[in-house]
Amino acid sequence: RTFHRDDAAVSGTIVRRVAASGQAVAVADAVLDDELKDESSVVALGLRRVYAAPLRARGRLSGIVYADSLGADIDERTLDLAQLDAAIAPLALALDHGRLLDDAARTSELMSILAHEIRNPLAGILGYSEMGAEPGDTDGITTAELFGRIKHDAERLRRLVDNVFELARHESGNTDWSMAPVEVGRVVTDVARSFAPVAGARRIRFALDLAEPIGPAMGNADRLAQVVSNLLGNAVKFSPDGGTVEIRVYRETVRSGDPAAPPIPPADPRAWIPTDPGDEIGEVIRVDVKDHGPGMSAELLAQLFEKFTQGAGAARRGGLGLGLYLCREIVRRHGGSIWVESALGKGAVFSVRLPVAL
Repeated sequence: RTFHRDDAAVSGTIVRRVAASGQAVAVADAVLDDELKDESSVVALGLRRVYAAPLRARGRLSGIVYADSLGADIDERTLDLAQLDAAIAPLALALDHGRLLDDAARTSELMSILAHEIRNPLAGILGYSEMGAEPGDTDGITTAELFGRIKHDAERLRRLVDNVFELARHESGNTDWSMAPVEVGRVVTDVARSFAPVAGARRIRFALDLAEPIGPAMGNADRLAQVVSNLLGNAVKFSPDGGTVEIRVYRETVRSGDPAAPPIPPADPRAWIPTDPGDEIGEVIRVDVKDHGPGMSAELLAQLFEKFTQGAGAARRGGLGLGLYLCREIVRRHGGSIWVESALGKGAVFSVRLPVAL
């Protein structure tokens, strides 16, 4: 990166050196230092005296203390660098303590939300089970309808637990990422079939369009099924009763300049070939899931794929705000891309692109 006075307040060269080595850097005059005097960030910033040291707590790098001086004539940027040594240890501990508190707060928030969300489907399962177990009036509900409602709440509970377990696996690095050719159309069809009772209870119809031939994508079938399950679950959740969820799976040519184009791995020769806007850069398997729900505001769209983010009205519909975050992480791990197009009152279209299996 090239550093300029307008876009950099510190020397990236020095900061990276401290982070990589774990050793402090103290320079009385960078202009006279053979290792630093020609570095672009040092020259652009006009640095003279520089001090940078790692902040360590519990054996981990928590941050970096950095101070520099452009010269004695600039008092507001002149620091007594020797005083920083004494400040580093308590500062590192304070920073680490703050992060621990943030982690504890997030964990507490997750547990609170999870307890609330589990209670709702569990209450439904118990209520319908008691209704079926007791002789007498069932309010006109048939046995088949009772079992259907129990299954609906059990599936909702299973998805909640699956997302929590997947989050734990993802953040601990224990997720299975073994890849093989996957027929995405079959994955989508199977997941849609599993949602039939849930959608049918609200008279929601799936309109499935599988373009042929599609060919396989390179991926992990279980992880991709989880992506599709989260997208269809959201589409059903936010669709009006009697509505339609449109699902399309097809092969697509991606062109240079497309903001939603999947990243090309550095090992792929295409990553190093210059292209003009509109040039073909490869083919992908694309999945679109469209609902006709309330849509989303621009503010919500900006953070939709972040952890614990929920759409409008999601609190009363249930959910942890983990599904789309996990979708993004899974799709990224596959070398694909995921995005959404929506506006208030216009429904939403979620799209996924996955690399084809060569």
